[in-house]
Amino acid sequence: MDLPLQDPPVPGSVHRFSVRFPAHRPQVIDYLDEDTIHLHVSLRPAEGVIVLNDFVGGAWSHQVELPLPKLALGQALPLEVHFGAETLEVRAGSGAAAFAGRRGSASEARLLRTSDGVSLLGEALRTPGTAIPAAIPSTGARFAGAIDRCSETLVRGWVADLDRPDSPVQVEIRVDGQLQGRTLAHRRRNDLTLMRPEFGATGFLFLFPRPLAPTGRDVQVAVHVAGQPVELAHSPWLVFRAVPGDLQPLSAPLRASRHAPTQGDGGESP
Repeated sequence: MDLPLQDPPVPGSVHRFSVRFPAHRPQVIDYLDEDTIHLHVSLRPAEGVIVLNDFVGGAWSHQVELPLPKLALGQALPLEVHFGAETLEVRAGSGAAAFAGRRGSASEARLLRTSDGVSLLGEALRTPGTAIPAAIPSTGARFAGAIDRCSETLVRGWVADLDRPDSPVQVEIRVDGQLQGRTLAHRRRNDLTLMRPEFGATGFLFLFPRPLAPTGRDVQVAVHVAGQPVELAHSPWLVFRAVPGDLQPLSAPLRASRHAPTQGDGGESP
């Protein structure tokens, strides 16, 4: 089953699952973004293990294993995924395993894919006391940020208040000037952490309520800092180009040809 993640997990949140094993078959939980698996949880009753891994850049990471609790016939396994800034932890029964040093970042996932025996009991549940307030920037605040990916389904990027990088900034997403929604730039990203550690949790991901569609004209996505006349780098982002009103047949490209000299144009005869 595929479940779009309108609000991908962030540090301090928890996903709770109930897992059954019909016909003793393995069950899988994947947090995906196109061909990247930010978190892969494979429950294998025949081997008695739960395997944690990720698939980034076309390669699997070094896996972590957790014993799969023994269950009575037909019994469901409660499983929790606790998302942290640098590590995440999977808890099953009385056991737990931490997955550290991972390359994937679940906060970048936009799809939760599960096999038929897995049920999500609830959306991401923020741990009490970890609420993240939005920054209220002053008129003279200084910002840095950019869109780094945009398609008909989502826009992703980062933005930071240079004077208060620990305070998440709210951004507005507009399509051809029409407000689509707002979101906080508070998601942790490994690439931002490597660039500048203080910007490690300034990423944002916004999923459009409905995929954008061609209209025959330019379709542009713009991202601004909420309440400020500040537009991010690479904004506006052109998603679709206009279709010319007067369609003309395409001409073949000109190709350079080598012209062999002959007796008539001053060349030497063979």
